[in-house]
Amino acid sequence: MSARSTLKKIAHKGLNAAESGLDRFRYDVLHKGEDAQTVILPYRGYRSGERLVLRGRVVESWPHRFSIGDSNFAKLRNMLRLYESDELPGVPLEIELAGETHEVITDDEGYFSLLLDDTRPLPERLSWETARVSLSALDLDPVEAEILAPSADEGLAVITDIDDTLLETGATRLLNNWKRLLIETPEEREVVPGAQELFSTLTGGGDVPVFYVSSSPWNLYGYLTRFMEANGLPKGPKFLRDYGIDDVKFITGAHTDHKSEAVKHLLSLYPRRRFLLVGDDGQKDIDVYAKAAEMFPERIAGVFIRDVEGNHRHGEKKAKLAAMEDRAVRVFVGTSFEQAVPFAEELGFGA
Repeated sequence: MSARSTLKKIAHKGLNAAESGLDRFRYDVLHKGEDAQTVILPYRGYRSGERLVLRGRVVESWPHRFSIGDSNFAKLRNMLRLYESDELPGVPLEIELAGETHEVITDDEGYFSLLLDDTRPLPERLSWETARVSLSALDLDPVEAEILAPSADEGLAVITDIDDTLLETGATRLLNNWKRLLIETPEEREVVPGAQELFSTLTGGGDVPVFYVSSSPWNLYGYLTRFMEANGLPKGPKFLRDYGIDDVKFITGAHTDHKSEAVKHLLSLYPRRRFLLVGDDGQKDIDVYAKAAEMFPERIAGVFIRDVEGNHRHGEKKAKLAAMEDRAVRVFVGTSFEQAVPFAEELGFGA
């Protein structure tokens, strides 16, 4: 046997041993011998006077029960379980909505989408409607999905980032914030100071829809929802990101592409509303919002950027903020949300 063949044989055995060890760790330590369960995960949908969008996913996952009193190891295990789900492709689902039943099938990543022409009248005031999602092929209880139905009136709406805009992540200081990212429950996570006050002002009129656009993965949908509920932030549909692998690039969808497409989609879907765009200067929010202001200048009520790193004061980001103002888009940059409350009131929020 040649030396090359011997090395290949040793490497093959090593990989098999590593894989077996990882499987034992996953089952005995990470999953404590528990079996995975099939779960339907509907994401909050939304509709306009013309279209309805409802998405979700079907996965096999392990229970993750976050509790503040858990040990750090238990919290870490539950966080890792969020990512340890197996998608279920080709699963047929029935969605009961407004007296009709629609059939959808999950794609290769386990996601399902219901995209309908829906010309039902919108309510006089913002409301949440429900749909019933069933998987008749398995003995699973149906689950309810919520669908946002904003009023038909012309008015205001909000699109906001999450990480370092509402949720303190320290994304730019990862090594110093590993505990925050890995072992804190949703209720323990730190909300950006003043966020509740600002969003209370923004939604004070009771008829302002809020949409969340983030580069966080869909695996964190439930975690982020619990964080928002714990901190009194308004309920709204989320546009998160699928960190999958395709034939073109390792991680599907660039940060700015994902956010830009979501913002463009919402501006097109609700042509009678003007939007406040809320973000921070730590990542690509300025780039995304500048592009939206270029395409839809009359549709942007204003832009608020939370000053996290101070890099908006020079270079390309400074130029993009100035370009938005040149298009008559009102821009406010501040270190705290308290500073943004008067700005929001001047735009007509809270009336």
